[in-house]
Amino acid sequence: MIALTCPHSTTNRLSFDWRAIVAQRKASMHTSIGREQPAIITQMTEDIQFWLHSHNLSTQRANTIAYTGIIGTPEPTDYDQALLLAKFASLIFRIDEYFDTCPSRPFDPKDPIGQLWYIDRMIFPLSQVLLESKHFLKHLSQADHSSHLFQFPTRMTKTTHYNSLPQESIYLSKALRDFILTLIKTWSPVSQWPHEWCLQNVISEFAIALKAMSNEVYQNFRFYDTNKLPTLEHYLEQAHLSICLRAGGALAAGFEEFPQMAWARWVGAMEVAGRVVRLANDLGSLERELEERKVTSITITLAELGYDPTAPYDVNSPEITHAKAIVQERLDAELDQLARRIARTPAGPLADYVINCTAFTVAMYEHGDYVLV
Repeated sequence: MIALTCPHSTTNRLSFDWRAIVAQRKASMHTSIGREQPAIITQMTEDIQFWLHSHNLSTQRANTIAYTGIIGTPEPTDYDQALLLAKFASLIFRIDEYFDTCPSRPFDPKDPIGQLWYIDRMIFPLSQVLLESKHFLKHLSQADHSSHLFQFPTRMTKTTHYNSLPQESIYLSKALRDFILTLIKTWSPVSQWPHEWCLQNVISEFAIALKAMSNEVYQNFRFYDTNKLPTLEHYLEQAHLSICLRAGGALAAGFEEFPQMAWARWVGAMEVAGRVVRLANDLGSLERELEERKVTSITITLAELGYDPTAPYDVNSPEITHAKAIVQERLDAELDQLARRIARTPAGPLADYVINCTAFTVAMYEHGDYVLV
């Protein structure tokens, strides 16, 4: 059951009660089904550690990743489905950390083309895996495999010969290829058309998220060099995609009886949920991102309030407190909008994923930088 409350009955104002959702799911630990969850999380943590290690990737936060896989799937837990979601989450975590390794100034600030080249080189192996995925989509026409499907800039679809590629990007691309092959094996028993549509949707949404994440790196470069910031609305247009909730939703939709219909009904709610998760992320990771001088809703709000977004603030500075209060107001407004959206959407695996992942993510960022609750 979706936890919606109406605290002001005279206005019929719905609220997305994420605290109640988290409490309900955690309370299930005390049911006959729920008692299995600790053992499932332990086993899944070990499986995720093994999978990441097999691809030479960091196993940090494996327990949190396993937890994400569990809460993103319906109860009683389908282990294979939860493990797929956990593997997907682990890829997102590792790619995000990979982007965090970017230096602030890899090139002369007067050379934006050089900065784009640097970013394209970082993700080249990943983008190639996604573009090669057309071989898995046999029933679609060749035109459907164009760069437009994946929303990559034209420059990223050309065959480029780099003298060398970052080793981490090669490891990540091999893990991504393994994940896609696993999806094919998982979905092959179902009828061909939904199977291929679901695969296409996951790959396309992953590519959209990857593009948004790379655009944010470029945005950070420009902020560092010019102090220019986007508007909050422009930032959120991109940030709700780079946070990857919608990309994970594409995976969850693959377990629906009618995946394309479920996706169409939930895509609007996922856009709002993505904004919720991004704003919660910005508030929860504030200290780290102030130090790294990144573009976030906090730095944008500081500038809009007339404060210097590049000043050496700490988390208790009056300017930061002011900006946080405004971002929190926007987060609360988005939570209300999410409640209105999901009140009109059907139940199912995609619903469980969006509702539970959004609620638990808000809770985990309330306690710090994605801290288990």
